[in-house]
This record gives sequence, structure tokens and C-alpha cells, in this order.
Amino acid sequence: MDRVRDLVSFKAFRHSPVALDEEDGKDAALDDYDMANGGTSSAWSPSRLLLRSPQDRRRAFRLLLPLTIALIVGLAVGLSLRHKQQSKQEWHKVVDTSLGSGCSDADLTKTAMNQSFWEVNIEDPHVIVRPKDWEQYKNCDSLASAFFTVRLLFSNNDIRLLDDPIQTRPGEYQFDLVAPLGVQTTATVQVEAVLELAWYPGGISGMPCPESACNYTSLLAEGIDWVGQPILNSYQALPTYQNTLTSLPSLTDDTPLCTNLDNLPGIFNNASALFTPIGLDGTPCRLLKPSIDVALPPAGQLRWWRFLGDSNMRFFFVWNYPKKLGATTCVKSIRKTHVLCWDDQTAWSWDWFFGDENATDTNVKLSKRLNESLHDFIYNRKDDPWDLRWSGDAGEAPTLPSQFANVTAPADRIYISFGSHASQLTTKGWREIMEAVSPTLAKYGDAVVVVLTSATAPARIPVKYVKDRVMRHNIQIKASNAVISSYAHQLGIRVLDIFTLTRTVGPGNMIDNVHYPSRVYDIWTWLYFTERFADV
Repeated sequence: MDRVRDLVSFKAFRHSPVALDEEDGKDAALDDYDMANGGTSSAWSPSRLLLRSPQDRRRAFRLLLPLTIALIVGLAVGLSLRHKQQSKQEWHKVVDTSLGSGCSDADLTKTAMNQSFWEVNIEDPHVIVRPKDWEQYKNCDSLASAFFTVRLLFSNNDIRLLDDPIQTRPGEYQFDLVAPLGVQTTATVQVEAVLELAWYPGGISGMPCPESACNYTSLLAEGIDWVGQPILNSYQALPTYQNTLTSLPSLTDDTPLCTNLDNLPGIFNNASALFTPIGLDGTPCRLLKPSIDVALPPAGQLRWWRFLGDSNMRFFFVWNYPKKLGATTCVKSIRKTHVLCWDDQTAWSWDWFFGDENATDTNVKLSKRLNESLHDFIYNRKDDPWDLRWSGDAGEAPTLPSQFANVTAPADRIYISFGSHASQLTTKGWREIMEAVSPTLAKYGDAVVVVLTSATAPARIPVKYVKDRVMRHNIQIKASNAVISSYAHQLGIRVLDIFTLTRTVGPGNMIDNVHYPSRVYDIWTWLYFTERFADV
């Protein structure tokens, strides 16, 4: 009987968690048992014990049966507990979809316009923006139409705009962190998060109302208005974190030229005013710079490059592009709707143009501009004649060039920007415009390049221009640009992405709500120059 009890004890040990988990423990336990009974495992075995008389086997069976039942029951209980524990762990992985008590607040969208309602924090590798009191406002559908802009401010004065977020839950916005460029002074990165709009339903599609153009008074009555205020962390400061991502390589002469100019994210250095585009493969690419990388190639014949756009293109044109390419003289029209610059072989011109809310009017205006020859543009300015008292520089009054008098062919390059003046247009309205102008654009084929509308700073728009504040902002412009770009690609027309560049530099690098300083227009010049001469 002692041996039976010892056998039972041994079997119990062999089924203990320690023995099951540690293979070496099995052998050690067997050796310990043998030594305690004055022998080795070869001196006896369970089979020798059980092969005794029928009476011994019956007694052993009666003793082992309860233990066997207990082991089976214990195993079943253990598996049940393990299943419950796993179920509990799985439950913790499920996102809490319950609504906060504040979701029923009738004024929630108005409350959410207060910058202190929101909070931004770093949850590596993400930036998370959510209501400060998440328990009260969790999963509120009325908070799912907010829009934020997040920029990373690196220690060497680089600025990088983060891609649009995903919503992990209604009202919770997740932005992915990205790497810096080159060697940084320190690993510390500051995060600038701005609440643009607390409630802008239909914003991603560019349809805040179902019509071609919205009534801004109605949108205001619905609670839609621009905010443009920074979001802080729980310490009421801009959050910082220590970068651990490998830096992108700095630009060198061997850095490849940018080949995709229709989507141009990048990094802007606020100290040097240099812009480093990021190519499709996620690595930096290079823009050509006139007079540094390459001079303007000589022309085999007289050439004409046209720029059609609003005041932003005029500022860029007058301050930068022609002069950096060697223009010797510029004149403007009396009403400042046209500018002409030239040298011996090339004429550069700018026309006042933007998309109207009426699609037909837009096409009529565009067709009239594009049907002009260079001769007509220079010598038949009856509606707005040239002001020959002005040349853009101090000096003698210019005279119109004579070498272009016989040029009747269309322009060699035509850059067109539709601008943001038709600020009440939805993407439906822009589709109507692009449908109307597409046949006109198609007539000029490879000569046409569509330039996407630049970013704005609605917070700097005077209060009296309410409609501009409600819809002339980067959320609506981005959606409109997407429509314009889509139609251009269908026509085989090249696209230049000025929008992402200007949105990256931010409102702090603007001179008003829509215009930029010369150092930003310099970057535009590199972009235009790269488009024109990268393959030359």
C-alpha cells in the first residue's frame, strides 16, 4: 500500500504544472523518487507493481479511479478558466463604441470650436488629437467632421506637413509621425497642431452642401466657420517628442531630379527657405534652379510662355520668374490685368484669370485668352493698353519689342491656375467648370500645364469677408484641386502641385491671407523651371 501511495504521489507530480512545463524537471523528479526509495528507475516500475495479484490490481484501481476523475475534472476546470481569461483579453482588445454623455449636447459642434475643447498628444508612432474630456465626448458622430493640420517642427528649422489622419474612432484623429531630413541639432521635435474646422460635413469630398455653389449664410447658420487655432497638450503647451526615425538623406548633386510634380510633399527649411521635395519612393528629390543648375537653353526661334492666373501668379511672375530666366524688360497694362517681359528670344506674359462660379463664363474667358497670338497680345491691347511709364525697375521708360511683331503662333507653354476666387464653389461646381473648359484645353495639348491653387490662411481674412472665411480654406481647396487634377490627367495635361508646397510652409510664411513673400515664390520658380527643362 505504501508503494501504491508513492505511485499516486509520483503520478500527481508528473501532472503538476512544473513537471509539464520543464522537461528537465521530469527526469529530475523521477531520479529524486528512486533515490528516496533506495533504488534506481530500473529497480521497479509501475508496470511491475500493477502485474501483481488480482486483489492488488483491484485495490490499486479503486485508489486510482478517484484521482483520475479528479484530474479530468481539474483539467476541464483549468481549460474553462483559460478560455475565460482569453475571452477577457479579447474583450479588452475590442474598441469601446459606447457614446459619451456629452454626445447629446445640442451645442456640441459650437463647443468644439473652442481650441481648449481638444487635446493633442504623442503616442509614438502617432500624433493623436481627441477631445480633452474623452470619456464625456467619446465616439460622438458630430465630432467626426473636424479638420486639423499638423506640422512637425524639427530642431534644424525644418517644417514637415503630416498626411491627412485616419479616425480610429469618431472624434479621435491619428496622424503618422515621419522622419526628419539630414542631421538634426537635437532629437527633440515640436508638434504644431491647428484646429481648422470643428465641423465641416462633406469636407473630404468638397461638398458641404449638395449644390454647385453654397450659400455661405446658410453654412454659417448651420454652425460652419473657420477656427484656425492651435491645439495644446495636457500641460497647455505644444507637445514635443524625441525622434527615433532614421533621417532622410540630405540633398547632394547626385540626388535625382523630381519627376513627379503633380503631388509634391516635402520639407521646408524656415531659416534657409529651401524646399526639399519627397518623391514617390519616399526619398528626397531635387528641383532645378535657373542660373545655378542650368542656364536658359537658347531658342531656335522666338518663343512665348504664357501664365494665366490670379494675383498669386502675378506676384510670382513679376517678382521672380522672367527676371531669373534673363528677362531684360517688363511692362504692365494700365489696369494691371496683363504683364509682359522679354529678352531677345523669349516673351513671357501674365493674364488676369480665374475660374468663375459660372462654368460657361469661365470657358468663354479662357477661350478668348488662349485664342490670342503674341502679336495681338502685345500690339492690340485696346481694352487695357500698356503703361510704358513702368518697367518694374527704376530706369528709362521702355518701348515695346519689335522682334515679336510677326509671331502669330500660339504660346509654346501655357500655365493655367484656376485660383480660389470662386470660393463658394463645391466640387460639383468645379466638375462643371472642367467639363466646360476641357475641349478648349484639349486644343492646345502638350503646351498646357495646369497649376494647382495655392494654400490660404483664412484666419488672416478680414471678418467682413465672411464667405471667404467659410469656404476659401485649404480643406475645400484640396478637394477642388483634386477635381481639377483629375480632369487634367484625363486630357494628358501636366500638373504642378503648388498647393502642398504652400500648405507646408504655413501661415507664418505668408504676407497676408493668400500671398507669399519672394523667398517662397523663388521655390515656385524652381518648380516651373524643373517642369520645363528637366528633360532638356
